[in-house]
Amino acid sequence: MILTAFHGFCMALADSVPGVSGGTIAFILGFYDRFINALHGLFRGNWKQRKAALTYLCLLYTSDAADEL
Repeated sequence: MILTAFHGFCMALADSVPGVSGGTIAFILGFYDRFINALHGLFRGNWKQRKAALTYLCLLYTSDAADEL
């Protein structure tokens, strides 16, 4: 959970630098596949996969949004 929050924080920091995207940081830190799989599970998965994906993405976004403040 703390690692996911750290990933969101890093993505937000990267978004503030011109020419660097959060996706690039996700790839470099090694959680790009999990991020993409969570997006896929949110739209195509069963109820259990959707719940897990939503939890992961909400935690990632919350730490991303907190960094923007």
